[in-house]
Amino acid sequence: MLILVALSVLFTLALLQHKHLLIDWVWQPKFEWSNKHCYGHPGGICHAGKNALGTGLCLFVGMPGVTMAFALWLTFLDFVIHYHIDWSKMNLNQYWNLDATKPQFWWLTGLDQHLHQMTYLGLVWYALIVGFKGIV
Repeated sequence: MLILVALSVLFTLALLQHKHLLIDWVWQPKFEWSNKHCYGHPGGICHAGKNALGTGLCLFVGMPGVTMAFALWLTFLDFVIHYHIDWSKMNLNQYWNLDATKPQFWWLTGLDQHLHQMTYLGLVWYALIVGFKGIV
């Protein structure tokens, strides 16, 4: 049984990595990335919403103990966290007047991506301890 849990975790993390690449990088139009610094702007909300829906779907598909209701809760958590990570990064970029020619821009971009990955680890851990209760 433990090997099945481990495989579910690895599969889910792989799904989340693919989802993140597509939604956070490939499918992010200018309307989203150029407006994430404005709190409550539809562009930032749309971006975080797409990421969160993808995250919820990955967790629902990848973790057998995750119900639809629990997946919706995880989707909401990811939305709130993702939105605020991006909003903070964009505002720090503006405050420090950073652009792609400055190493600090890339440090901040790396921190942003690191925080998203840590969020995924936390959500998978949360899904594991709550969703697999009674299965393991």
